[in-house]
Amino acid sequence: MVLESKNGAGPDPAQLKRALEKHELFVRKQRGGERLIAPMVHLPDIDLSGHNLQEAHLPGANLSSANLTRCNLAGANLFCANLVNADLSHTNLSNVDLRGAQLRSAKLLKANLTGADLRHGELLNDLGSIGLSNISRADFRTRLTKANFSGSVFKDAKLSENFFVGTDLSYADFGGAQLVKSQMIECNMTGANFTGADMSSANLQRSKFRCAILNGAILTNSNFEGADLITAQMDGAVASEANFSGALVPRTLEHLEISLRDIVRAHLEWIDSKGKRGKQADLSGIQLSKLDLEGLDLSAAVARNSIFTGARLMRSKFAMSDLAGAFCQDADFQACDLKGAVFDNCSLVEANLTDVDAQPHMILAGARSLPWRSSFYNANLTNARMANGNFEKANFTRAVLSGADLHGTNLKGAVFLEAKLFGADLAFANTEGCDFTGAIGY
Repeated sequence: MVLESKNGAGPDPAQLKRALEKHELFVRKQRGGERLIAPMVHLPDIDLSGHNLQEAHLPGANLSSANLTRCNLAGANLFCANLVNADLSHTNLSNVDLRGAQLRSAKLLKANLTGADLRHGELLNDLGSIGLSNISRADFRTRLTKANFSGSVFKDAKLSENFFVGTDLSYADFGGAQLVKSQMIECNMTGANFTGADMSSANLQRSKFRCAILNGAILTNSNFEGADLITAQMDGAVASEANFSGALVPRTLEHLEISLRDIVRAHLEWIDSKGKRGKQADLSGIQLSKLDLEGLDLSAAVARNSIFTGARLMRSKFAMSDLAGAFCQDADFQACDLKGAVFDNCSLVEANLTDVDAQPHMILAGARSLPWRSSFYNANLTNARMANGNFEKANFTRAVLSGADLHGTNLKGAVFLEAKLFGADLAFANTEGCDFTGAIGY
């Protein structure tokens, strides 16, 4: 069914309702169904949340500030559509045509853009015998500036030459995506996945790649000037002629003034002498992936923003240690002493934390002993294995524990303010006195 806007006004509400009903029948392949065809339709501020608009034809549509949350727009034509300030959170945009679309300040939290086409595009006016002319826009590249794509899926999407300036792309999945010559300046790519993505000649200046995965990505001629790559994973990435001037990058063991063994030896002396001899270990920003550090005593060590991916740390001591911002994906902390340890803003995706002791560490304050809680503030513990651990009074404020195994854990008095617990296994866990205020999925 064809919808038209006249004199800048939107279609009649009754006509729109009828068109949506007919499109629903079209999607279901039922009698009386007609595809929604609404080129250049004027529908700003419209509420279409939850509607099935699969394969709808909406080129050039004005959907600015529209509510399109949880819509199914798979395979739809949104060529050069105006989606400025629109809310497309949790929307299915797989294989959608978004060439030339305007997505400035749009919200696309956890949207699915798998296979979407976001390359440049331009609308043309039919001027009859005169021919075709551009519709008054000087730049027809897709605009995604200051939009929120946190947690969105861009697998295999076509995004070359696009603008993501100031955009929140944290924890987004760009696996296999085409990002050639894209402008991704001052973006938040924390925890994003770029495995196998083609980012050649992309401009990534001053963007934040904390805990991002760039394994196997093509970074040839890309510009990372001033970018934060301190905990980024870049195994197998092709970075020939890339510009890393002024960028924060992980240090390797070769960058250390003394060997790791000597650092540990000096740290043990520092512990035994209560700080009078030796030196506190500072492993901040060091690449320690896949190392075997089993059984080491790193109590009170500093390892902020270090990379422990796949490291073997079983039965090690990290009491009162500071690992804030560290990348510990798939690290093995089984049976570790984590009393009073800090894992704020840490990536612990699929980490093994079974049987750990993360209860408060008692510290002396004059004649009294005071508890110092372990902290996992804003940490990502997705699919972490935490069974039978002791996390009494631990701080999990704003942490992501989706799919985490907390079977049989001691969580007495733990704090889960605004935490995400979708699919977490809390069977037989002790949740006495826990604070779940604002937590979701519990």
